[in-house]
Amino acid sequence: MQPAQFDSVLQKITELNKALQSDLVASFPNRNTSRLLLMLLELFALPEL
Repeated sequence: MQPAQFDSVLQKITELNKALQSDLVASFPNRNTSRLLLMLLELFALPEL
């Protein structure tokens, strides 16, 4: 994996995390938010690596 790819994936994770925190933190426990993040990461980021 190239460093640029890692940075891109990390940026996507950060953006997803911010969006989840701002939109869903009131309605989702942190555990479920983390689980959703992992699911999104598996679907979108990991196949690219």
